[in-house]
Amino acid sequence: MFFLVALTFILLISFYFSGKNFVISSQFKFKVPDFSLFIPESIEKPELQNIIHSTDTSDFTTLNLSERSIINEDTLTDLFPAESENGESDTIIRELEYPQGDISLLFPFFNKLTHSSRINGGIRILYYGDSQIEGDRITSFLRHKLQMKFGGMGPGLISARMVVSYTQSVQVWSSSNWRRYTLRDFRDSVLKHNRLGLMMNVCRYTLPGRFNNNGSQTKGVIRISGSGMGFSSAEEYRYCRLLLGNIIDSCFIELKASENYSYSDTLEPLSGLNIVGWQVKQPVRKIEITLRGKTSPDVYGIALDGTNGVAVDNIPMRGSSGTDFTKTDTAFLRKMYSELNVELLIFHFGVNVAMNVVKSYKYYENLLFRELSALKMIHPDIPIIVIGISDMNISKGIDSESINNLEAIRTAQKKAAFRTNCIFWDLYKAMGGKNSMKKWVTADPPLGKKDQIHFSYKGANKVAEMFYEALMQDYATFSINPMQYQDIDK
Repeated sequence: MFFLVALTFILLISFYFSGKNFVISSQFKFKVPDFSLFIPESIEKPELQNIIHSTDTSDFTTLNLSERSIINEDTLTDLFPAESENGESDTIIRELEYPQGDISLLFPFFNKLTHSSRINGGIRILYYGDSQIEGDRITSFLRHKLQMKFGGMGPGLISARMVVSYTQSVQVWSSSNWRRYTLRDFRDSVLKHNRLGLMMNVCRYTLPGRFNNNGSQTKGVIRISGSGMGFSSAEEYRYCRLLLGNIIDSCFIELKASENYSYSDTLEPLSGLNIVGWQVKQPVRKIEITLRGKTSPDVYGIALDGTNGVAVDNIPMRGSSGTDFTKTDTAFLRKMYSELNVELLIFHFGVNVAMNVVKSYKYYENLLFRELSALKMIHPDIPIIVIGISDMNISKGIDSESINNLEAIRTAQKKAAFRTNCIFWDLYKAMGGKNSMKKWVTADPPLGKKDQIHFSYKGANKVAEMFYEALMQDYATFSINPMQYQDIDK
């Protein structure tokens, strides 16, 4: 009996402090496991449904920004006070920051954005990030706002084998023989090349180097459908493109988009990039793609878009600090950027750096400088927005406070951005600065998860809303006299 009572007490305490870090002394630290990781993702679906139902999905040009707040105004007032500590006026919108204050760095992108509804195939925004964006967090709401204003549809790029198969926009089922390969597999010589493409991974349904010499064929199947929780503009699409490469033997492909539409073809061997595209007259919400052959081609992604407008791609790189791009085939990356009409990169990392506490983050600034410089060299005309690290809290006793190296990491990110002529958005400041994550976690409704590192779905949507408002504030400046920029490579 005593054992049962003691066990119950320990479990209750563990659930109460789930996911929290404790520092007893400089030599002794421990973390209570985050039990939310063992709870099925589906328990958060009602929360996401509430976000969507409480958010107006009409054209945002007809609504005032304050009328579209995704959390109640009392919470907004607590998190984003109307007046700063020094008594000066402080608006909710956190502005984008430019090297030498040169706002015109984004004007070529704004020009393409303005005309995206008339550009065949539309334009793309690639949003790279770490685990903060997994599950289409941040990008889902950002995509919806941009597509409502500038046109476009679809969830964007999808991997044949997803890190998270159920996102805010899509549900992806892949046959069990699909495997996902990243830079780590190249380092370990599992993958013989580093052509990872713009999603920084390749997927295959046979092992690299495996070839069925006996003539038998292997089949890989992918089924993609709307999540039932996302915005309607992301759950429908008319333009599907399969991004393939390293086709060393003939490969049969088949697409079924509805009862009334199917397509099949046999692809001949091709070592470089091969983009197979299909367009349908009416938007579809569900597709099935089948590939079959003696060996698998490399699958770099599946693009599900409209025939024009804006596509926003969610590209999570779990465990990354954003320092892997130069280790891939950048010439191949350049080709993919060009073929898919990429017009903006968003670079959002930092969570995986914060746990590495050092005296100086000059090393990280230099690493980011190397990566951003390489990305700028790949396509100099594509602007890059670096989103700074968010606030993160660590528990100390019964309280919690910000990790003390966050501002140093943020400074390193900003310096690297400005050194490479990139734009910077200060998420740490936008959240409220030091110890703000604690307020986000205890907000009503919660905007942060119990681990005090990651955003909840509602918090991620709030981040997207703040970033969108900052972007549109500068777009309004561009719109005052857009004619002078219409000669920019239409």
